[in-house]
Amino acid sequence: TGYGGFLTSEGYVSALGGVAMNTTLGAFALDVTAARTKLPTQHTDTGQSWRATYSKMFPDSGTSFSLASYRYSTGGFYSLREALAARDQALGYDVVDHPVEFDDLSGVLTPEQRAALQGNDNGGIASTYSALDRQRNRFDLNFNQRLGQNGGNLFATASARDYWTREGNDVQFQAGYSGHMGWFNYSVSASRLRDYDGRYSNQY
Repeated sequence: TGYGGFLTSEGYVSALGGVAMNTTLGAFALDVTAARTKLPTQHTDTGQSWRATYSKMFPDSGTSFSLASYRYSTGGFYSLREALAARDQALGYDVVDHPVEFDDLSGVLTPEQRAALQGNDNGGIASTYSALDRQRNRFDLNFNQRLGQNGGNLFATASARDYWTREGNDVQFQAGYSGHMGWFNYSVSASRLRDYDGRYSNQY
């Protein structure tokens, strides 16, 4: 089957098109998203993001997984979240979305970025500010195992990503269990993140 979509917001527009096919070996899909982002500095970026996925279900055992869910984005591509973050910074909003004076951004933006916001430079404002990271490559692996009709579900995920705006990569692992008791649904999980500086953090 073919599929597509269209997304727009102020200063941002993107369109997606792809094709998916189910076979006895599993389901394969390939799609591309093209995006155009216009920042308040009059700087416009365009780019594409390609995604390939594979998934397979085993109904008899209740096992399902998606393997090699891989995305590559060109340097000028912004997702909607990335575009909104960049526009908020350019319009003079701090990280908690409170309006601030332009002079108060001296500790947030580099001199080059401040010049761009004042219209003296058409370079992107997202080159160093970590909240404005733009992904380049992303790989995801998901696994689910149903434990009988009423036994709940085990799940595990792993992801790795790197960025155009900084060196290094982030790697995250998560495992957990979800179930229900009558009308009550619950889930427990543990995750471990290694950031681009090699630091680890755990969450339960």
